[in-house]
Amino acid sequence: FINRNHFATWQGLSLLCAIAWFYHRMAKPEVQPYAVPQDREARVEAFVLKAWKPLTALLIIVAALILAHSRGGFVAALAGTVVLLWLLDQRGRKSGAKPRVLVVAALLVAGISFFLTSEVLLDRINRTDITTEERMAVFGNVNRAISDNPVLGFGYGTFADSFRLYDLNEAPVHYDRAHNTWLENTFELGLPAALALFLCLGWLAVTCWRAVRRRHRDWVFPATGAAASVLVGVHALVDFSLQLPAVAMLYAVILGVGVAQSVSSLEG
Repeated sequence: FINRNHFATWQGLSLLCAIAWFYHRMAKPEVQPYAVPQDREARVEAFVLKAWKPLTALLIIVAALILAHSRGGFVAALAGTVVLLWLLDQRGRKSGAKPRVLVVAALLVAGISFFLTSEVLLDRINRTDITTEERMAVFGNVNRAISDNPVLGFGYGTFADSFRLYDLNEAPVHYDRAHNTWLENTFELGLPAALALFLCLGWLAVTCWRAVRRRHRDWVFPATGAAASVLVGVHALVDFSLQLPAVAMLYAVILGVGVAQSVSSLEG
């Protein structure tokens, strides 16, 4: 990881996997030859024994994400988590009250971890002034370059060299990345090719989104793929995490599993 922002994105994707693991583990019905009535204490004990592993993972991952002190990574992870929990809640309503209890339990554990570790991150967010961010000037220069060559772009992988023609910032640091993957791809590929790339990924994300409503089993995997797409898409607005192999490969795995479980094997 080049810096903490990209680690935060990776942790955000891991957080979505931990939530999906917890939900899938707890909501999956257990097939028993016969049912034995249990009192409240027995039910609570059974819940704790079954849930402690994913909840511990959830607690540690949220703490690591917050302690990275990445504003963009936190906001992106929050967006992806909200989407995933919303999908789990909406889909879970059809199967009774237990799924909502699981969503609340995940939120409670994440909230505890956030409360214990968020002081520095909240201070950074409070001191943020978007008008003074240097990357906003970089975005303006990239947009000007795109308007000069909108069809063919400047060539894939040439941003670091080609952007020197438009880098008008007074800072001594040269930007070899746009810190916005959407703009950088458009700068390099041109509008037609960049739109084709975005539509391909968007189609896969929409496939996962639609599968949450259509699938009768294993729909939690498409839900995770859709939420992961929201997470990386949001963070790509302010950084280039998807250009790091660790983040790109983890996202590809999550999206691939989600798409694979979006269609029943009985459909041919």
